[in-house]
Amino acid sequence: MDKSAVIKKYNLSRKQIDLIDSYILKLTKSNQIHNLVGPSTIDVAWDRHINDSLQLSEFISKKKSSIIDLGTGAGLPGVILYIFGHSNILLIDSKMKKINFIKEFAYEQNLEIKTICTRVEKIRNQKFNFIICRAFAPLAKLLDYSRFFTKTNTSLLFSKRKKC
Repeated sequence: MDKSAVIKKYNLSRKQIDLIDSYILKLTKSNQIHNLVGPSTIDVAWDRHINDSLQLSEFISKKKSSIIDLGTGAGLPGVILYIFGHSNILLIDSKMKKINFIKEFAYEQNLEIKTICTRVEKIRNQKFNFIICRAFAPLAKLLDYSRFFTKTNTSLLFSKRKKC
């Protein structure tokens, strides 16, 4: 799906489009140094990263729902969902270079994105309405990790691609 199709599908505002464009630009530059995402995905970022992230919003009707993004990496899908209006998201990754990338982007764009640099299994006593992740761990591991963050009616939204 190209940029214009994603914009139309999710009815993105001019401000959201500008923030996403800024995110993709920063990701493209930073990826040359830090390898944040697969290099082959940069040229198709609107489909591979933005659309993939935004599709989760179709299952999260309330913008203030509490969300944890496990193994967020470069902030996918958490940063994109935040830009889309989901304001109560915690992004977790164990790699400081990835968390720093998100923090720098948030600072540059004056966004209040919550991040933690730690291993998922070290976080305790936090419960969420939604647990999301993308390309983080095998499904069995994800289900095991998720038990730390679930409460009654927590939904698990895992974007898993088929390996080719």
